[in-house]
Amino acid sequence: MDANGNLVHAATNLHIHRNTLSYQLNKIHEETGLNPRNFKDLVELYIGSLLIKLNS
Repeated sequence: MDANGNLVHAATNLHIHRNTLSYQLNKIHEETGLNPRNFKDLVELYIGSLLIKLNS
């Protein structure tokens, strides 16, 4: 979210290769059915991650 959907900026900020980030986003999509490249789905994933942090 911090990179506003820009994979190159996100990968740079995470210190990983762009292809690695793309692979991980595909895995998230396969596991959850939510596509992190879609803004609506990304917001759902983000809120879910915040709720998990609050409960742990």
